[in-house]
Amino acid sequence: MYSAYLARFLLPQSVILYLNFVGTLHKSAGFPNPLLDNWNVASVLKGIRRTYGCTRNARLPMTPQLLLRLRSRLNLSLSQHASFWATCLVAFYGMFRKYHLLPESSTTFDPSKQFTRVDFLHTNYGFLLKVRWSKTIQFGQRCVDIPLVAAPSFELCPVRAILHAFHLTPRAHPHTQAFCFQSCSSSVTPLTYKLFMGMLKIFLTELGIPSKLYGTHSFRRGAASFALEVGVSFDSLSLLGDWKSDAMYLYLNLPLSRRLSAQRTMVSYLPFYKYHLINILDFGLARPIA
Repeated sequence: MYSAYLARFLLPQSVILYLNFVGTLHKSAGFPNPLLDNWNVASVLKGIRRTYGCTRNARLPMTPQLLLRLRSRLNLSLSQHASFWATCLVAFYGMFRKYHLLPESSTTFDPSKQFTRVDFLHTNYGFLLKVRWSKTIQFGQRCVDIPLVAAPSFELCPVRAILHAFHLTPRAHPHTQAFCFQSCSSSVTPLTYKLFMGMLKIFLTELGIPSKLYGTHSFRRGAASFALEVGVSFDSLSLLGDWKSDAMYLYLNLPLSRRLSAQRTMVSYLPFYKYHLINILDFGLARPIA
């Protein structure tokens, strides 16, 4: 009954999360999990999925073309705009999740989770960032090195954007949030998730693009799709985005060109297959179906 009630206003996957909490409460109270191997609950959940479907409302991917259009709306002489732009490019090229870059508020900034200025190590190729905590690294069991390569001749160069943002906030402490900005009163202000999303929505609206279709995850999804389109392998993509499961396949925007290439590869082998089959028939190893 509870599952059916939740299905009236929640997605099927959210219903499962609520039910898992019921199981957790039972176990914490010393009772067995009533959901374990429960045929009735499994049947109800299956019916809910069949009735309502399991459509994922994923954010649209951020593309290089859209990034360039966003840049056209910015005044990069302003510290706030420069920090916003640097965050966009770091989120894109590093395929970072939002909690790496943006605190929920100025009081919840955590230097052990969000990047600080000292986390950006300047190298001969650009910057190197060390990720010490993430969705897949919650106990400090490893450290992931993420490179950001310079592309000085292009407007989408992440290294140039980072250096420019840092230059406009000279009063920022090395251990403050990486992309804090200098306000009109000359005080250093953190770029929070709420502020970043507010700016993103304003600029997208000015471009005539529905802002509700984009979020911070759009950068991660868009970068992964772009990398795949230009020939980056799935293995390299998984390493760069620090995916530990097949979750990335759920929201990759696979380009038509890749599907077309797969079809053409299959078709290109048809003449060989026909010749090979004829040879087999000639040797009497197989017989055509009458």
